[in-house]
Amino acid sequence: YTRFDITTKQMVLHMQDFNAPVHVISEQAGFSLIDTDILRGTYDIDVTSGPVYIEADTILNDITANVNNGPLNVCFNKEPVNLYLDTTNCGPGWVERPADWPAVYRVGNETPKLILSNYGPATIEVADK
Repeated sequence: YTRFDITTKQMVLHMQDFNAPVHVISEQAGFSLIDTDILRGTYDIDVTSGPVYIEADTILNDITANVNNGPLNVCFNKEPVNLYLDTTNCGPGWVERPADWPAVYRVGNETPKLILSNYGPATIEVADK
């Protein structure tokens, strides 16, 4: 595939990593991307109202997630060794992240890029395994 577009109005969408660029538009629902490794697809996610949940051991490709009204959760199952994470456009004062991670967190070669914005609570965590 060269590009995959998904539009949903009231159905929550759950998916694993897809072998193409993916553009998701979700109205009055939510979106979750859960896989061991996110390494084949790049993701552009726009949610009007509802939660966005992303979980992986390793994220190797770019993700942009915009949630107009709802929570945004990103869970790394392992400490990332390469990452550029920007949470500067997340809900005012509602961002929880590891204590030593600033709003723009850079580590390693600063890829992939995760650009997150939402109005609502945002949680960035590294799972304790």
